[in-house]
Amino acid sequence: MKHPPPPALDPLTLLRRSDLHELLGNRMTSYCSSLGGGSIKYWDGKIASFVPDDSYCDRTAFVECVNPESGESLVQSAYHFWFPHKIVNRFLTHGKAHIFEEKTIHDDTFVSRMEVVNEAWARTLILRIHGTVEAGSSVRKVGNRVVIREVRAGTPDKPLPPARQSTIYKVLGFSRRSQITVTDLTYTIELPLELEFLWDSPHQPREQVDLVVSAASTRGEAIRKYAVAMKDPAQLFTAREEEWRDFFRDNVPSFECDNAPIQKMYYFLFYMMKANVYDFGTGNFPEPFVSTGKLRLYPQWFWDSAFGEMVEKWMHGLPGPESSMHCTFRAQREDGILPFTLFENGASFDSGDTIQPFILPMAVWDWYLMSGRRSILREALPVLMRFDTYMERNRDANGDALIHLKRPGESGWDNAKRYVQHHHLKQPCAPMVVDKRPVQSPDFNTYIYLGRTLIARIARELKKTRLAEAYDAKAASTGKAILSMWDDKVGLFMDRYEDNHEGITTRSPGGIVPMLTGLPSKKQARAMDRILTDPAVFWTEYPVTTLDLQDPDYNADDEYYSYWNGRVWPNLNWVLVESLCRGGKSATAAELVRRSLRMCNAAGEAWSMENYHPETGLPYLTHNCQQYIWGGMFNDMLLRRVAGIQPNAPSDEVIVNPLWNDDMNRLAVRDVRVGAHAVDVELERRAGQLHLRFTHRGRKALTLVTSRGRRQVHNRTVALAITHFEAPHWLAL
Repeated sequence: MKHPPPPALDPLTLLRRSDLHELLGNRMTSYCSSLGGGSIKYWDGKIASFVPDDSYCDRTAFVECVNPESGESLVQSAYHFWFPHKIVNRFLTHGKAHIFEEKTIHDDTFVSRMEVVNEAWARTLILRIHGTVEAGSSVRKVGNRVVIREVRAGTPDKPLPPARQSTIYKVLGFSRRSQITVTDLTYTIELPLELEFLWDSPHQPREQVDLVVSAASTRGEAIRKYAVAMKDPAQLFTAREEEWRDFFRDNVPSFECDNAPIQKMYYFLFYMMKANVYDFGTGNFPEPFVSTGKLRLYPQWFWDSAFGEMVEKWMHGLPGPESSMHCTFRAQREDGILPFTLFENGASFDSGDTIQPFILPMAVWDWYLMSGRRSILREALPVLMRFDTYMERNRDANGDALIHLKRPGESGWDNAKRYVQHHHLKQPCAPMVVDKRPVQSPDFNTYIYLGRTLIARIARELKKTRLAEAYDAKAASTGKAILSMWDDKVGLFMDRYEDNHEGITTRSPGGIVPMLTGLPSKKQARAMDRILTDPAVFWTEYPVTTLDLQDPDYNADDEYYSYWNGRVWPNLNWVLVESLCRGGKSATAAELVRRSLRMCNAAGEAWSMENYHPETGLPYLTHNCQQYIWGGMFNDMLLRRVAGIQPNAPSDEVIVNPLWNDDMNRLAVRDVRVGAHAVDVELERRAGQLHLRFTHRGRKALTLVTSRGRRQVHNRTVALAITHFEAPHWLAL
């Protein structure tokens, strides 16, 4: 049967929505729900610029429409649409003047094109920008523009060290002659508009105004960008749109399904991944990397980045994920530690010996299975070994093959009660800080076990047999020690203090993560599955909560105490899905994926957030970050688990083993690149059966593995009915 070609899909149109107010360039971001650019942030990669609220609280270019007599603001929003390449706004004013605005960012230059149309009597309106810069900075009027020198150097009594100081330049102004006033650290730009009303004209006159804001690390470069944009503002819109169309056409496998929110989510999450790419080309960032989130956490964070790299693998023809890995590899210290956070001119604003969960080996192996590139193994092996050696020498005081945590944040769980053990859930109150009692955690050491297992597998791939055997032995010792953390009465692996192995009684889903090792018995797996899915413990409408619902300190309020004590985290849900799959609990894994995808869309549109509410699925406002890198893990759940696509490029093999989602009946993923192969996977549920159409393109044959066995496919399409089966987990391939 010959199938018609799929209908043309325009991702830019598909992604239109009315609840986003962001524009993300390379180093520049704009966040504004009103006229103009609002908060325009330019990050130069320096440590000094890490201020979590800058992207929302900066006041560079808010535009007001005011009454020249009273000074009152007249503008009211009518509606707006957000697209990856621009925002389209429509505003009303008191007195029936309308403002049509389109705005974008390209080449780290913001441009807003405004048309003001009068529908009533002749009148005067003023477009006004009023901004303020920090102490130590400066503002100058230069012709019809304002030039700002933003300096972060501390205060006279508490100056920042040179490595933490930062200077950037911004240039802003309207395309028409304006009245500019500069006083100390403030500036005001006012543009009077004389609006006519022509009763006998077929068309009302439109007053066209352009606003341009450029930014750079040097004054000359900022002025150059400003001049280019002001000469032809329209070309920034054209270039920005072409960039996004090229990305979705050339770098993202196409996706269709009969669940509209999930289809839109898919493209939105890949928008988010690309929008968060920084490309500095200097210092610690010689290659592009995906930041944790340009709207709050700009630098490269160790475990966040590794999760992002496992999403990046699905995109093709881009520098990542290898380029992100290279930045991490090159920043390794001589003693072996890898940076907690990485900046263009330094590493870690935290203590110099802070570690984070060892997710990087999983990301390396995942990319190897997708790409088949043995070079990434050669590059990663010495880096992973040095970091593992550092932890072994510095974080295993009693030599029991488990790595301990010195401070809560090293776990990635920050203020979780399991570590803080204090009614005031803040990290400095933790016994490991106050009493200097390090903690051994089952989930953190699961990542250590997997890291050592994968180092052994990488060594074996590179024909380093003795090294592989040595790391197999280290992994076996760690695995045995993890199994000793099992509490049969609780049904979980439990945290404990290192010094005397005193148990910590707080129940968290971190105690289920050791299932990812494949080591727990079937009896233990059943117990963990049972407690995970208990609605009185972790299984809410949108699971998984990060603290036992029965714990007196469980909290789902929009405040800091709920951060790791109730909120739901996409990266943890992903880890639990993979744990359940490796532990043989595929039905629970499928349901957790289904609820996770629903959570991503619970606000009515997909949100790529740091964390979510366990009952409503809605994003939190406080202590949260939108467009967060590990929100992309929803797409990995969708492709790896719902579509069931598991690449194994080194063996010229693809496993298709869907955990089918009852929220859809069909899906199609086309142009997935697995090494030298390209594949399409189409799935449809008909008459209670799941039907697969698998298409291969490539120079040599590919082995397709399904519940129907193994078959060679070469430049053709095969169709067959399949079911889920007990395939090898990708961490065991």
